[in-house]
Amino acid sequence: MAEIAYVNGRFVPLDQAFVHVEDRGYQFGDGVYEVVYAFNGIPFGLEEHVDRFFNSMNLIRIKAPCTKEEVMALVREAVQRSGYGHAQIYFHITRGVSKRSHPFPDPSTPPGFVITVREAAPLPAEKKEGGVAAYLTEDLRWSRCNIKSLNLLPNVLAKQEALDRGAFEAILCKEGYITEGAVSNVFIVSQGQVRTAPADNKILPGITRQHVIELCRRLGLELVEKPFTPEELYAAEEVFLTGSGIEVLPVVKINDTPVKDGQVGPVTRRLQEEYKKLIINHCGMYL
Repeated sequence: MAEIAYVNGRFVPLDQAFVHVEDRGYQFGDGVYEVVYAFNGIPFGLEEHVDRFFNSMNLIRIKAPCTKEEVMALVREAVQRSGYGHAQIYFHITRGVSKRSHPFPDPSTPPGFVITVREAAPLPAEKKEGGVAAYLTEDLRWSRCNIKSLNLLPNVLAKQEALDRGAFEAILCKEGYITEGAVSNVFIVSQGQVRTAPADNKILPGITRQHVIELCRRLGLELVEKPFTPEELYAAEEVFLTGSGIEVLPVVKINDTPVKDGQVGPVTRRLQEEYKKLIINHCGMYL
């Protein structure tokens, strides 16, 4: 087993993977990306991730150098070459290499396409079972959060602020409403409803978020995509985060205030189990 990369047409060991210093992803953050997790060597939700990848490319006007099917085939080959069963797969595309200048380069400039595969570290069981703390902070990001852009500095700063305050994740608030987490989507359970912010330009339409929405509907849970306030967040019966790396993760404390009684709630626990079943059904096993 080995960490591996695919860089512009070649598979190489990860420690031998390099990009040009004038790649626009490096100098401008001019590109988009995805992160997928494999279980039993099978990428989970790959088609949905690749669909979002192509949508992000379209929104920033990068012409795809290959088809969706070719991207999926390269991702699967990268995982197979790595030999890892539980793997974190990262892939991105940039507007390519050119002299530093803000306007788009010549249309003939080939995009830069990179894949990396590392062994994934499972989230500690105590976090999944007992829940985590979150820190509520201002959302300072740009107004196109529906694009999975390489520009992640506000997310980095928010995540680090949360860690510095002893929390696992930052929950972001903009113009009086909760948007999402620094690296996750946010749900609450309140008055019999499961609620999350609508998929507009203020949030990333998470793949795990969509799986959880579909699970709620299948399980007969009332799911509402509607903005909610910090006051509603604090008053919620349950709060949980979703993301490819964290799956369904309970939040039991926000800014030192317990969520209800500080215990993981029944809706969150049920959705955790049902999401795990989705992975097993698709990949043949969990961890």
